Amino acid sequence: MTQFLKRLLIFILLPISILWIVEVFCLPINYFTHRNWEALLLHSKIPLYGPFCPNVKIKSIEVGDLAYNSEFAIDKNVIWKTDELGFRNEAVIKEPDILIIGDSFIAGTSLSQEQTFTNQLSKEYEGKLKIYDIAPSSFSYWVRLMEQGTLKKPKYVIFSCVERFIPEFFVPTKNNFDSCRERVKSEIREIGLAPIADRLTRFYSLKWVAARIRNNKGTGIQSGINKNMFFLHGKSVEERNDNDINKEVEAIVSYKKYCDSIGVKFLFLPMPNKETVYYDLVPLPHQPNFLFKVNVLLNEKGISAVNTLAIYNKSRANNKFLYQLDDTHWNSYGINVVVKAVKEKLE
Repeated sequence: MTQFLKRLLIFILLPISILWIVEVFCLPINYFTHRNWEALLLHSKIPLYGPFCPNVKIKSIEVGDLAYNSEFAIDKNVIWKTDELGFRNEAVIKEPDILIIGDSFIAGTSLSQEQTFTNQLSKEYEGKLKIYDIAPSSFSYWVRLMEQGTLKKPKYVIFSCVERFIPEFFVPTKNNFDSCRERVKSEIREIGLAPIADRLTRFYSLKWVAARIRNNKGTGIQSGINKNMFFLHGKSVEERNDNDINKEVEAIVSYKKYCDSIGVKFLFLPMPNKETVYYDLVPLPHQPNFLFKVNVLLNEKGISAVNTLAIYNKSRANNKFLYQLDDTHWNSYGINVVVKAVKEKLE
């Protein structure tokens, strides 16, 4: 009986082991994913600067996260490039004119490299300004990168955050930079273990097989009006209250206060939920007004902010979609509209 169990175990583990070796050492890093975001995003706890595998260039076809493995998935020809820090840029700009801190919208999920907000803004300025983004990331992490000397102080900071997330309040602290610890982390980074360790532990091939067995499809919720459009939460999208409004305003005020203290100009760029812009297609009974209320309070406090929702409401009259149909993020046209508004604010 013992011999039988051993042979059975070998019979089960052998093909899994072979698949694991092939996945890690033979196949492209994005072979078992529907988007490059999932392929390049690191989960390893080995320290790195940015969130993605560094120094990568991938050209592929990907689909959005809301309708993959379905008839509504839309193929997109995309190029992804990451710099040596692991952020989605052509190259590291240590001393940028404009630094952009943001989430997956700024990183450009399901968009090609030339379509990202950073690249479109740089093109708008005809490359005359040095523009660099750290996304996805946080305000406090940017401060950390400056403290350790990885990045230098920019002239302008643009902070972007999607409506469904409330940014954290920032409290500057003194003498919190542990140079010894950072030297150790730096040495680990130089060895380049993080991407390798990540691939060894992610087991995407097994997840891919399991998804096919279960016939998994995108996680999106189909519009009740336009069957080609999908939403992340649909009618169950979270309603923001006065407490959320106050938290968001207080966080942005804390960012502006810190930027003022070091002589850096600040601009807030909120991104509406897809459900907020296309509330009538969800459908919702009315358009959520959270971002409008936040904008009013920030204006009262003299903080420069882009009223993105108002811009998008006006842009919808052109009958051109601002978000990807099968993904929760903006599309290239939606970015271009905002880029022009941001340039106007900056000038």
